[in-house]
Amino acid sequence: MRVRLVAVAGCSLAVALTAGCASAAAPAVTAHDVLLERELAAEAQSRAVFDSFLDENADRLNELQLPRPEFQGVVEPERWGEAVIGCVESLDTDVRVSRQEGGFGVNYFGLPDGAYDRIRWTIESCMVQYGLLAELPPPGPVEVAWLEHDVVQRLLPCLRGLGVSTPPAPTAEAVRAAALCPPSDDELRRQLELVAGEQ
Repeated sequence: MRVRLVAVAGCSLAVALTAGCASAAAPAVTAHDVLLERELAAEAQSRAVFDSFLDENADRLNELQLPRPEFQGVVEPERWGEAVIGCVESLDTDVRVSRQEGGFGVNYFGLPDGAYDRIRWTIESCMVQYGLLAELPPPGPVEVAWLEHDVVQRLLPCLRGLGVSTPPAPTAEAVRAAALCPPSDDELRRQLELVAGEQ
């Protein structure tokens, strides 16, 4: 089961926030490209988690005679629970799964001895097959390029057209320098985190 990201809600929000602002020249990359990059990044991240699970636990799954799981892709958070429940129920019809808000529960009462371990690994195997679109890594180069272009070409002119005083957009060189030389408060925060981790 592979689910493609639907961008309608996000686009509607963006349109509502900038109503009355005309678009400038079309950027080299579009919002659709950004959404696609996000989906691919989430899928790659979820796939890495799946591969790691399989590397570490394939022998245990074989011992329990569970089928080798296959990565199914990423799904929206609201569909994740149903996808996992469907997987669990297809692998073990004896498992009593109940749907709950935000997830699911499993009733182990009355099951034969040794069933707990098999059910636990069935659930873990199913959970790792479905990644979440909500769990995104930091913005990739496509998103960074689109955001920079959108701010310069659309957002700032739009705000100025509405009479809002805005600072000039940073140059590409300034953006690059900021990435290479993080602000002092970022460095201080990093040092505090290191100190906290040593305690």
